[in-house]
Amino acid sequence: MSNLSGDIQAIVDTLIARMESGDLPWHKPWANMGGVLPVNVNTNREYTGVFNPLILMMASSAHAGDNRWSGFGQWAKGGNSVRKGEHGVSIYFPNFVCGVCGCEAPPWFKVCRNKHNLTLTGARGVAGFQSCVVFNNQQTVAPLPTVEVPEVDPCVGYMAAGNACRDMGAKVVYGGNTASYNKVTDIINMPAPGAFKDLSGYWATMMHEHMHWTGAASRLNREGVTMGGYFGSNTYAFEELVAEMGSAFLCMKLGVKHDSLLDNHAAYLQSWVKGLKDDPKALMKAASLASKGMSYILKADASESK
Repeated sequence: MSNLSGDIQAIVDTLIARMESGDLPWHKPWANMGGVLPVNVNTNREYTGVFNPLILMMASSAHAGDNRWSGFGQWAKGGNSVRKGEHGVSIYFPNFVCGVCGCEAPPWFKVCRNKHNLTLTGARGVAGFQSCVVFNNQQTVAPLPTVEVPEVDPCVGYMAAGNACRDMGAKVVYGGNTASYNKVTDIINMPAPGAFKDLSGYWATMMHEHMHWTGAASRLNREGVTMGGYFGSNTYAFEELVAEMGSAFLCMKLGVKHDSLLDNHAAYLQSWVKGLKDDPKALMKAASLASKGMSYILKADASESK
């Protein structure tokens, strides 16, 4: 017997029906724009690690502040070669190996070549570091144009959503090409509002990250946030279900609507629930926790509005 309210149960049923209709493509609701952190042009991923972002941010200042980088071969593969005589910047990354047999085990591998499961805690080890050389966009034959991020007030037409997030008091910083919640600093990072293809996508993303924020130990103390989990683990996947379910619920409650928004929620959920096939009730469990997260946000909004 479900303990969800009638309107929430209705949207859960709709999402499940959409998910069961077949594979749905998830569309990232924002475009890649110039941001604060260095990004790889080919993968659209920000450079991570302790030193790499700092190294590249410092190097970007010599290239008009352009934070777009790629390896020599990556630029060439994309049809835009590095100019002759240019000098790149060395970055460093760990060499991951299987903890059982010691063979190569990069983060995107689920099993090593000897079929050992790499998704388990402690399954990977670090055997030193490797380096590679990357080149800035401005060092190429045909530099990509600078993308201007338009100034947009995301609250126009979405005042209820804006008020709810404002009343939460979460610290939100803007910049870069990723949306995330950092449980260590307790900060939400968002692409600039003007980078989004439409403002319903902006608010759906903002609600998703606020749902992660509610899981902190000082709030709802949700295991998926407090204990965490590496990318691809069951804990990580389940927390993503909670956050996206909560986003869908909040969008419904706060009037954030778009023709394709519900399908995009369903597509995102579908991508994570595939990793939880051993728990057929995962979606309903996630919905229950998401409902609690929504209540936490809406109650805070109501108390601040009095």
